[in-house]
Amino acid sequence: IVPIKSIGRFTGMNPSPGADVREKNVSKFFFPFNLYAAYQIDENMAAGLGMTTPYGLGTKWPDNFSGRFRANESRIQSLYITPSFSYKISNDFSVAAGVDYVFSRVLLRRNNPQTFFNGTVTKVYDVAKVKLEGSDKASFTFNLGAFYRMNDQLSFGMAYKHQVKNDYKGKAKFTQILHTDQYGADPFSQVVDNTVAARMNDPAFGGLKQDGNTKITFPSILTLGVAYKPIDKLSLEVDYLWFKWSVFKEIRLVFPSN
Repeated sequence: IVPIKSIGRFTGMNPSPGADVREKNVSKFFFPFNLYAAYQIDENMAAGLGMTTPYGLGTKWPDNFSGRFRANESRIQSLYITPSFSYKISNDFSVAAGVDYVFSRVLLRRNNPQTFFNGTVTKVYDVAKVKLEGSDKASFTFNLGAFYRMNDQLSFGMAYKHQVKNDYKGKAKFTQILHTDQYGADPFSQVVDNTVAARMNDPAFGGLKQDGNTKITFPSILTLGVAYKPIDKLSLEVDYLWFKWSVFKEIRLVFPSN
């Protein structure tokens, strides 16, 4: 189990929301786990099964966060089930390959804005909370591994997990934010609430619950390692771990209705 703590800070810019704006996200902990089992088939071949959650991904911000129209909360959960096989080509060199069955869920929350002119000034109102939950029943990818022992003291290892595309289908729920509560004595708040309520209850706009979908690509992971045994009872290891995060650029939400 590898605990991960999510830490985020936001610094504003002019003209909006202002260079003096400083905000912190809500601290969250994630607990990705890794569980493995292996079986020696014969002298040269072995089989393994892994259950892993390689990503502890999620952020949560306060309700009044400046970026709440982008995202207030996002969370991605994934489970990899990986059957693998390895083969010893020689006493010093082995290779391995496996298939990843990936099950995943996604949660996204944000606020929807709407601009209204009240006769004097133009204001941006938070008109609705949007919650989207979806799941990918199963996607597939592959992984590779290799191990080389140069001598009794020095050895090298490599593990590669290929990227996987997840197609999420789920539901989006829209909940109106009442501005008579948010802005108090503002007489225009009632006008905003009535206008938004009429729009949200109009069947032409899809209703308060809609089907939605999105696609997210989990990045490839490459691990390179070298181990050194200065004495028989001590091994020292150094690893290099690389994630191809460039594939993760945006979360595009698609709604079949208007």
